Amino acid sequence: MPEEDRPLSYLELADQLVPYVHDLGYTHIELMPILEHPIDQS
Repeated sequence: MPEEDRPLSYLELADQLVPYVHDLGYTHIELMPILEHPIDQS
């Protein structure tokens, strides 16, 4: 997988996400886990 196509770590995401969300005017971010849907066909 090329370097630019890999998922970001939480620390890498924070470097980009915090300034982005701040520019939108938000003061808090709630991170929720990504869950797999129980039915594979959906």
